[in-house]
Amino acid sequence: MAEISIEDLAEYTFLSNPNFSPEGQYVCFSHHEMDEDENEYVSTLWILKRETEEMYKLTNSGKDSDFVWLNEEEILFTSGRDMGVKEDEEDNEEEKEETKFFKINIHGGEAEHLFTVEKKVSGLERSESGIFGSVWEKIGEESEEEEEDELKEGEDYHELDEIPFWSNERGFSNKKRLHLCQIDIEEGELETLVGGHKNVTDFDILDGKICLVVTEYEDMMEVENYLYEFDLESE
Repeated sequence: MAEISIEDLAEYTFLSNPNFSPEGQYVCFSHHEMDEDENEYVSTLWILKRETEEMYKLTNSGKDSDFVWLNEEEILFTSGRDMGVKEDEEDNEEEKEETKFFKINIHGGEAEHLFTVEKKVSGLERSESGIFGSVWEKIGEESEEEEEDELKEGEDYHELDEIPFWSNERGFSNKKRLHLCQIDIEEGELETLVGGHKNVTDFDILDGKICLVVTEYEDMMEVENYLYEFDLESE
C-alpha cells in the first residue's frame, strides 16, 4: 500500500453543511478543495435536486461559505468575493474585518450583493423568527479603532490579559467573544442578542427557542460549558 504524500492531500475534496430547502425538494451544501498554488481553500456552494439526483455548482467565486435558505428558490450566503459589491465598499489596500451578504436564485442568475457589516459573522441559521448567526465582537470599553491606533503609534507588541488566547484570521482572541446575533436583511443590520463576556460556542433553533452552548469568563476561561435556552418570543 502506497504511503500518503502531501500532494495526495491536495487532491482531497470536502463537503459540509448539507441543508434542505424549506419544502425539501433541494439540498444545498458547501464544497471545499485545496488550491496548492495559492495556499488556500476554494469554497463553493452546490445544489442537489432530490427528485432527479441532478447536482450542479451554484456559485463560482471560490470564496463562498455560510448560507441559509430564504425560501424554496433563494439562498442567502456570505462570501469574500468583490463581484457585485459597490465600488465605495471595496478596499483592496487592506483586509477589513467584515462580512458580505449575497442572495442568489438556485435556478440561475448572478448573485446579488445585499449589504456588508463590519464584523465577522458565521454559523447562519434560519427559523420563522428570523435569521441568526455568530458574530465576533470586541468586549470592554476600548473600541477596536482605538486599539489599532495605539498599535500604530510605535508599539510592536500586543498586551494579552486573558487565557487561553490564540491568533488566527480573526486576529488575537484577547477580549473578544463569539456572540449570538439576529440579522435584519431588509435593513442590513445586526442585533446582538447574547453578548458581554458570554462566548457562544454553538447554538440551534427549535420551536421559537434557541439552545446555546456558552462559556462566560473574565481573565481565565472555565473548563465547563453551560447550556442556555433563549426564548425568542419573550427575549
